[in-house]
Amino acid sequence: MNIFKRSTDKPSSLPEPVSGKICGEWVEMLTLLLLQERDMYGFEITQLCRERSGGRIRILEGSIYPVLYRLEEEGSIKGYEKEIMTKRGVLRKRTLYTLLPAGRERLVELKKRFDETVEGINRIRAASTLIE
Repeated sequence: MNIFKRSTDKPSSLPEPVSGKICGEWVEMLTLLLLQERDMYGFEITQLCRERSGGRIRILEGSIYPVLYRLEEEGSIKGYEKEIMTKRGVLRKRTLYTLLPAGRERLVELKKRFDETVEGINRIRAASTLIE
């Protein structure tokens, strides 16, 4: 499943965006990180990931919802419906998600695994004799 797609509107000086082969747990981690701040709906999560990563990480809107449903099913988040005013001044019903205590615990676990993975990658890079 392709969770990420390349940004076509990025300046040429930016590195290539993260590919679709990134670990699915990273999407969970990013989702839980954002939900620490406040309750959000799926599209909002995808937009914040794109904005804050400088266009490097683009989670497809249709791919975030299976992650949200799975996190809700396991008790990490809870969804609830709320009417939200759109930029065009129209009230729309949205499902917002809130982070639960189990989600905070899951986030700690995911961040630890992510940090360990990055450390492992950095060790491999440091030991490599290839050109940087």
